[in-house]
Amino acid sequence: MGCPKLLIAEIAAYHSHPVDRVFFLCNHLLVAYKRHQTRLDLDGIKVIDSQLLAVAHTQNFTENN
Repeated sequence: MGCPKLLIAEIAAYHSHPVDRVFFLCNHLLVAYKRHQTRLDLDGIKVIDSQLLAVAHTQNFTENN
């Protein structure tokens, strides 16, 4: 059974963020990609996912306070 791999666009859609934000995070966090169709491996997915969840948490916190 292989490791899960997701397209950058799939990650962006799941978190309701623009693809450009995911590209920015990939560059900022040194996650390698080549184009929109790049499938990130599990390590890349976890890093980007945790950052997008942190952004969402921060936005929810500031909106509710």
